[in-house]
Amino acid sequence: VLPFDLSDLNDGDVKVGSYIFNASVRAGGQVLVPGMGEGKSRALVGGLVWGAKGITARSIGSPYNASTRLVVGVDPDQVNRAEQIRANMHTCDAKQRVLLKKLGVDRLDLVLIKQKLARCPSAKQKQAMLVAVKRIAKIADLERNQQQELEEIAELQRKLAIRTTVNVLTDLFAGVEIRIGEQTELIREDCERCSFRLVIDEEEQKIKQDILKK
Repeated sequence: VLPFDLSDLNDGDVKVGSYIFNASVRAGGQVLVPGMGEGKSRALVGGLVWGAKGITARSIGSPYNASTRLVVGVDPDQVNRAEQIRANMHTCDAKQRVLLKKLGVDRLDLVLIKQKLARCPSAKQKQAMLVAVKRIAKIADLERNQQQELEEIAELQRKLAIRTTVNVLTDLFAGVEIRIGEQTELIREDCERCSFRLVIDEEEQKIKQDILKK
């Protein structure tokens, strides 16, 4: 049983022999819960279980607990990196607005900036404006690179989501929430021996349920 938070263990697989109950688990690999305990105890019940490369459990959910949430096909390290990039971009935007305000413009309009440079009353003011323009250009270049990295992360996440599954060896109970990539599905009926994966149907992504093969 895991009654505590394992959200920091995000490298590689997490394998639990018996069961996970109301825990927060995050793994950069797979979360595996074969449920080898005695009796009819459920393998994975409650909490948030995040396995970037998939989740396999003997059973998931419970008739008495509808708060089980699963996340697969989303790399936690890449999520953290994307959040960091967005925070950096927000900081860059703020710096750029300050510099543009000093130039007396509200957007990066090169024609307007050149006109203001031409009308500078002194060489000192012109030099100060040129310094500000160079800083704005560097920030804009940094933002372009950051945006490109965000797009690369998004593509990696899409590829991961397509090849990731949630596998239930015996019972899956209604009320479990499954997220694969950017798609989320609420399980409305109990089922047995089932598998869930992300498919693309006419350019639309959706979660598909299959019978788990032996």
